[in-house]
Amino acid sequence: MSSSWTKLRRYLAGKPSKTGLQTDSLPNRKTPIECTLGKMMIKVNPDTGSLEYMGEIGQGEYIKLDHTDLQNIKERMEELEDENRLLKLKNEILLDLLSSTTLDAKYMEQTLLKIKNEGFHSINNQEEEEKEKREKKERKEKEKKEKKEKKRMQSTNEQVVKRDVPKRQISSSHGNTVRA
Repeated sequence: MSSSWTKLRRYLAGKPSKTGLQTDSLPNRKTPIECTLGKMMIKVNPDTGSLEYMGEIGQGEYIKLDHTDLQNIKERMEELEDENRLLKLKNEILLDLLSSTTLDAKYMEQTLLKIKNEGFHSINNQEEEEKEKREKKERKEKEKKEKKEKKRMQSTNEQVVKRDVPKRQISSSHGNTVRA
């Protein structure tokens, strides 16, 4: 690995930089490659080429994290995501309850205004009229059902009568057969 870096440095040393990088700023074995993500740092081990995960314990101080630490962090993240989903659901439910309560309050307010303006008897009269309309509608539906039932019964009776009457053939004098 070191020989390839050396070859690259030698190759770039003789040419002007097209990328704007100087040869001394290129990574070498002593320059670690690392990436900081919040309170975590991922570092490439220059000897093995493996990734090392580091956790910040203080300002600029990091310790190496092993597999179990990373697993615990992942589990904690999953727990927090589940909790976040649950809190979002609770928030939705509370908003629905709030909106329904607001609508109920508006309806009650309108009803109170009607009572004040028209009096309590007019509201009772409206309820009675609505009840009468519903009862009338139910009666009409019941009458329709009864008519359909009567028609069905009549058609079945006619079918029974037709089946019971024997079909006889009577010969006429002209040689035509007539069914009775």
